[in-house]
Amino acid sequence: MEHEDRSMTEFPNPNRIPGETQLLSVVVPITKMAGRFENLESWLMGALECEIEVILVHDVQDDMTGVEIAAKFKEINHSKLKFLEGKFKSPGLARNKGISESTGKWIAFWDADDVPNPQAAKSLVELSQDQSAVQLIVGSYEVRSPSGQTFIDARHGDINGIAVNPGIWRMIFKRGLMEGRSFSNSKMGEDQEFIASLDPWDLNVKYSEIALYRYYFGGDYQLTSDGSNLRDLVNVTKRLLNRLEIGNSKANTFIATLIIRQIITGLSRSGPKVKKEFASIATLFAIKYMIFHPRRTASSIRNILKLRGK
Repeated sequence: MEHEDRSMTEFPNPNRIPGETQLLSVVVPITKMAGRFENLESWLMGALECEIEVILVHDVQDDMTGVEIAAKFKEINHSKLKFLEGKFKSPGLARNKGISESTGKWIAFWDADDVPNPQAAKSLVELSQDQSAVQLIVGSYEVRSPSGQTFIDARHGDINGIAVNPGIWRMIFKRGLMEGRSFSNSKMGEDQEFIASLDPWDLNVKYSEIALYRYYFGGDYQLTSDGSNLRDLVNVTKRLLNRLEIGNSKANTFIATLIIRQIITGLSRSGPKVKKEFASIATLFAIKYMIFHPRRTASSIRNILKLRGK
């Protein structure tokens, strides 16, 4: 696994209190966002006013994004805001740097091109503070299509529902879960691999119908829209395939659902060469899991396709 670039710039904030611990930290990786900060601006001040620590991590891949973000950071100059900049080359490694610089007892990961609900996130964390056993909070979410249509999805009331849609942006993690774990350098699937590394089937999860997040999809600027990143998804899927364990049905059901998601994505969106690799993965998956659990596999496929509107 590659490590984040050590030539990182931290923009000093004279209002930041050294050593201060926060209740909730949010890490926001930013890449090639010049001229598209409307969504970030729509929620940033609200998050800071909620006493949420916001760490913006700019993964430098162009000349203008850093200029725009630095200017906005200097204008806000809030004690709860931190801005980091470096050449991380992936959202996962940018998140790792953000985690290392965060102070929150809870941590969330939001994207700069979406619109979260900071007040709802803070409220759920405060409620969970009274329930010390809670380790992971999973909220509902809204999805906004390119045409502007919005729908709410709350189908997540159990751990397998999380596997069907493992949107990390609607989750809030207790800090202790971060110990000894990190995101990989993959540009696709790194969030799903990270979630699986937490063994979520063994965690105490608090589910909420409150919409924590509005996710925007379909933009050609998103990493998931770049077909070249599907090569990374191949590697993530192979690593997850190796995690299928004999006798651990909860783990296998969760991981198998993630693998099915990735196979469907790879077969439907990749070019001939990468598609061939996903076909090989599908064959191995069938031998290792599907022939032993045909009903579970069929159920996962139905739920994933239903979520995607197919």
